[in-house]
Amino acid sequence: MTTIFADAGESNGLNVDSNNSINLGAFTLPENYEKVVKEKLSDEKIDALLIGFACVGNCNINAVSKAIRKGVSSAVKETNINKPVLLCLMVEVGLVTLVKEDENDEDKMFPAFRFPESAARALGKIVKYAEFIKSPAGILVWDKEIDSEHARKIIQNILKDNSKEDKILNVNKNDVIKIFNTFGFIFYDKDDEIEEQISVNVKPDTLFGPLIEIQLPDKTKFVRITPLTDRDIEEAITEIDKTKRNALKLIFAKLSQMIEELPWLWELEMYLEFNSMQINKNNLYMNIKPGGAKRPVY
Repeated sequence: MTTIFADAGESNGLNVDSNNSINLGAFTLPENYEKVVKEKLSDEKIDALLIGFACVGNCNINAVSKAIRKGVSSAVKETNINKPVLLCLMVEVGLVTLVKEDENDEDKMFPAFRFPESAARALGKIVKYAEFIKSPAGILVWDKEIDSEHARKIIQNILKDNSKEDKILNVNKNDVIKIFNTFGFIFYDKDDEIEEQISVNVKPDTLFGPLIEIQLPDKTKFVRITPLTDRDIEEAITEIDKTKRNALKLIFAKLSQMIEELPWLWELEMYLEFNSMQINKNNLYMNIKPGGAKRPVY
């Protein structure tokens, strides 16, 4: 199980120190779990702990659980630091409350997984989230020179005779192009088949409102809620050739602003020609809805 934890940890972006991958053996005593858990959690170089236990023969899961609980409690009392502890006890799945040391001891809940790979994957996501919230907040990129009122009038004219809240309307190609021109987009006019394209879709989500889905030529997919910040855009184009990044930044910033300025926008599909960073006019679709996509209320 130790090897599985190590391999799964590395494949999920975790920095696994081989010196801290401990195999206690199939027939180790519960006291050894307590000792090693306390030792590792007290080590300032260790940020989190994955603990595995596979029942072999006539084993006592409660004794092992109690030993793990005592090891965690002892480490917390000694260091005054709570570190993530994820379990793979093989016979337990969900949230596990390990045996209390005494009545004054606080309840401690530990996520438990059926397989080591699942525990490592969960910890990998925890680490990524921790890195995310430590990063500085992004800044909205907004062009105040854009005449968004002109684009809104185009859509309002379309909605004059179509005011039902549940009716989704397809905007004709000419009006779509006028709207895109308002926001300063440039089109690809040739009818030739484009080999490399960036696919961009906007779809409504019941929880988050409009979602932008970007698929790069290498099939990498990037999904974000709007409005996009400069940080969101940077993350989306990290793998793109540096010579094309500035053009892409501008395109995604304009698209994000367009979605926010036009609350009726329901669905959008567009393709960017990768070399020129221009929109393929032949594959451009927009649907609108009188009520638009519901935005979350904070």
